[in-house]
Amino acid sequence: MTLTPTQGTPGGCLIGCIAIFPAVCSGLGIWGLIKWFKLADENQEFNTYFWAVLGAALIGGVITVLLVFVSLRALRSAAFTDYDSRDPDRKNLKW
Repeated sequence: MTLTPTQGTPGGCLIGCIAIFPAVCSGLGIWGLIKWFKLADENQEFNTYFWAVLGAALIGGVITVLLVFVSLRALRSAAFTDYDSRDPDRKNLKW
């Protein structure tokens, strides 16, 4: 078994790269929540901005974890064997 990348490897990597966007949104949401908690008590309001920041932190985190899980599954199930995409008998990418 050789550990050289095949054409199935980019599938997991692509999904992992897509996971960066919700991770950044989640990070910005967490940063906003930290800023909100540092405000004085009389300035902490539960308005639409607070709920948007909280939603970005929570939903972005959940989506990131799910996409990373799918990415790792795709990478682990990729067959790390020699694969020729020009072979007419093997038309599909390996996942």
